[in-house]
Amino acid sequence: MTKNDWQPPWPPIQVAMDEWIVMRDKKTEPAAVIRIVRLGPREELYYRVVTWAPRSEGRTLVGYFRSLGDADRAVLFVPPQVRGPGIQARH
Repeated sequence: MTKNDWQPPWPPIQVAMDEWIVMRDKKTEPAAVIRIVRLGPREELYYRVVTWAPRSEGRTLVGYFRSLGDADRAVLFVPPQVRGPGIQARH
């Protein structure tokens, strides 16, 4: 399965004309924010994805995408931490 074949289990939630939140691991906190931006001399439309944080300075750029679907697929689930003998989870 390629990255383009993967389909998120639910669509992004539109919260403004040009903004969506993406839910993944947590039921009450978004995983990412998608915003429409226009870039370049021709002001081409892109979907900018950043990780979610309560304030913008806590967010990290995921990337710029040509479609909302590609932007949504870029937001992955956080894999569970592997634990075994002698392995402790970090806090």
